[in-house]
Amino acid sequence: MHSAIVTTEKGHVLLARYFHATTTEEKRVYEQALFGAVPWPALASTESATGDAAFLAVCDSQYVVYRKLGDLVWFLAGGLEYDELTLHDTLVTIQAVAATHMEKRCTEALFLAHHSKIVVALDDMVHEVACDA
Repeated sequence: MHSAIVTTEKGHVLLARYFHATTTEEKRVYEQALFGAVPWPALASTESATGDAAFLAVCDSQYVVYRKLGDLVWFLAGGLEYDELTLHDTLVTIQAVAATHMEKRCTEALFLAHHSKIVVALDDMVHEVACDA
């Protein structure tokens, strides 16, 4: 697993969790390339009540699956060992856990209020996947 990023619809980063040692400059370059590959106007008009629509991008040799849920856009990236279906299924699970912490309403305010719980759940899930691999 490469990274998990959560942003607002306008592209403001609320969470950027990288699962391998990465410098600040590498993160900046990666996020800039990723956000350049995302069609933000089309994404903003996507109905997000259920978060059913999933999108795929390839950025810096990483598959990136992203979905909009509520007011937030969730990105999950992985290398060649993770195909887009695995990333999608993992992202759906991460969103379900986060939505539970946010009382089923995915807003920026609720995400920030429950940030620590979401990060712990995310780290636990990724650690479990790494242990199972």
